[in-house]
Amino acid sequence: DWNYINRGSTLLAIATQEAYKLLTPTDPAATQENLLGEYRFEVVTPLGTVLLSGDGSNFHPADNYLLLLDTGGDDTYAAAGSASSAYPIGISIELGGDDRYVNYDDNAHSCGSGLFGTGILLDAGGNDTYNSTYAGQGSGIFGSGVLYDMAGDDSYWSYGHGQGSGWFVHNHQAGI
Repeated sequence: DWNYINRGSTLLAIATQEAYKLLTPTDPAATQENLLGEYRFEVVTPLGTVLLSGDGSNFHPADNYLLLLDTGGDDTYAAAGSASSAYPIGISIELGGDDRYVNYDDNAHSCGSGLFGTGILLDAGGNDTYNSTYAGQGSGIFGSGVLYDMAGDDSYWSYGHGQGSGWFVHNHQAGI
């Protein structure tokens, strides 16, 4: 039901925005005290992997992330904030750094895309690069996708079903 998908996606977007606000208090010293440093916490759940990562230049491979939070550094992502029918929620929050979101696999989706689910990618700053061949950069295919880049001098490249595209087929026949 499209109404349920829409409501769920809206609630996840609000929750992502609220999480970002909690991670970036108005006092910069509090942010540094709580979030800086190198660390890595990872747990696999039935709904996907939860990964919390600190400073440093990290590579985040394609995985079924329920939540991926990175607090800084120049990172590279293969599939950030992506959702699929098997893992219908994928949320990524990147707080800073010049990051690369790169996926050239035509069979994979990335960069805040929702394929039969809800994918959200929030990047708070830095000069970022977004490259995807198919189903990326805020696209939704029978789902919802959000790519929210808040600041920086960014570059975007996509071949198909990218950069805010949506694809949903609704076929209704009266009397059936």
